[in-house]
Amino acid sequence: MPLIQSASVIDDTDVVEIVFRKTGSRLVNPTWSLEKISTTSGFMGTYYRLSVTLSTNLSFFVKTLPPEGPQREFILQHGVFSKEIIMYDEILPKIGNEEPSKWAPDCYLLKQDVIVMEDLACQTFATLNKHLDFDVPTFECLFRCFAKLHSRSLIFEEQNKVSLLDSWTETLKENLFKDSGRSMMYQVSALKGICCLIDLVLPPEARQNTKDKVLRWAGRILEALEPSKKHRNVICHRDVWSANFMFKKVDDKLVDCRLIDFQYYSYVNPAMDLVVAMYLNTSRTVRDKLFDQLVKGYYEDIGKFLKEKGLDVDDVLPWDDFRDSCKEARPWGMMYNVFGLQMTLLDDQACKQLAESSEFMEDVIYGEKRDQFVSSQFQRNKLFRDKFTENIWEIFECLPEEIPL
Repeated sequence: MPLIQSASVIDDTDVVEIVFRKTGSRLVNPTWSLEKISTTSGFMGTYYRLSVTLSTNLSFFVKTLPPEGPQREFILQHGVFSKEIIMYDEILPKIGNEEPSKWAPDCYLLKQDVIVMEDLACQTFATLNKHLDFDVPTFECLFRCFAKLHSRSLIFEEQNKVSLLDSWTETLKENLFKDSGRSMMYQVSALKGICCLIDLVLPPEARQNTKDKVLRWAGRILEALEPSKKHRNVICHRDVWSANFMFKKVDDKLVDCRLIDFQYYSYVNPAMDLVVAMYLNTSRTVRDKLFDQLVKGYYEDIGKFLKEKGLDVDDVLPWDDFRDSCKEARPWGMMYNVFGLQMTLLDDQACKQLAESSEFMEDVIYGEKRDQFVSSQFQRNKLFRDKFTENIWEIFECLPEEIPL
């Protein structure tokens, strides 16, 4: 029986099934508890830790839909929870997630509004501080994990002579940037924020041309996030900011990584994960200095994973083509950066504001208050101000006038 009231999330029958899938043993009258994880900031779900009392206690991570409010509406509108369920229920078992090339947590129970996974924190995996830029060892560990995920797509398609897109045509479509009502409202709101930040960062004479460039590129972002007609495509994670990676350290050295929160994955060129991750998680200086080194390291890793299955990376993902795709993805990394960081670099006060008022959250995400909101963050949040100052200047200096699509 549960030690706290939690019947609305899971019940005894669920716990019996979870433990059976984990251990192979069926419990009778299980003793368990479900504790809400208040320290985890999750816009896309409500998180719990499930503890089951055995001779050796078991711990699991439980994710549910928010019970109400704009978070729930956002999740349902964009289909992100159901998309994550399909990843764990259908796609992951097909393409594989076994040691020593594991890239995601194991999943033990799926319901319409509940996902139960292994508790990576109990294995000393942890997310990193979002206030700190990733260094070279962190990117090398992360990109090795990307190579594990991406190679699974390539191996599956080469061995089965089919495209993953044929099996999951709708699921693998882009689900944040879409040509539809609420998604377009989100994009318009985010562009209001970007234009506000341009005014805050650049001198008057540079503002209008930069806004015009951003609006032109934003108008083509849906095309950029479609499967490439020129380069090889794989299942990419797509939501590649620091909160969605968990790293394991041994003797203060990073040794492993897991990807979590599969809510925006899509079928695009693998360069999109690498390039966007470099934009969301480090500085311009590091990107410019280490871009080629990190891309080459990823390519060597994916070559090793393909070779283990008898495939030659030169045939499956030729280097010249892949290197070109990474260079072509950089402007989209700049663009995705200024869209995404508006909501991922918020300070605690802003997060509390959003959580306490459904109406305010609605106005910020979809409505008329985005520019006021980001202006306030820019004034009082040093991390937000420093990142966007750097990012807006990079767009001014480096975003091309012409869009190569």
